[in-house]
Amino acid sequence: MKKHIAYLFFGYLLCIILVVTLPLNSANDFLSDNYLIEIRLDYLAHVALFLPFAFLFYRAIPIRPFLIFVLGVFFAAAMESLQYILPYRTFNINDLLSNSLGVIAGLVLFIPPLYRFLSSFL
Repeated sequence: MKKHIAYLFFGYLLCIILVVTLPLNSANDFLSDNYLIEIRLDYLAHVALFLPFAFLFYRAIPIRPFLIFVLGVFFAAAMESLQYILPYRTFNINDLLSNSLGVIAGLVLFIPPLYRFLSSFL
């Protein structure tokens, strides 16, 4: 059972790497031009993208939530730093904060309160 969760987690990480490295945005990007209470929608997309990180990490490799937080923020920083060196992407500190907020929200939501509920489905 743990093996398919590990595959799911590493597939999820690969998807994040692809989203971060592929030239998906343009000058007239839909998410960058729309705001929700003065918050750009792409920041909410960054939060949503990193929200499952903690749950999938904990299911694949059950370690302490603090270590998941540290590794999640490190991974978020690495993904945003990778965009800095790509000529068609840009580094944005707000994206990094949104990524980190997604990791934190995933910890709060999924570990441990909803872990018991969601683990019955996986």
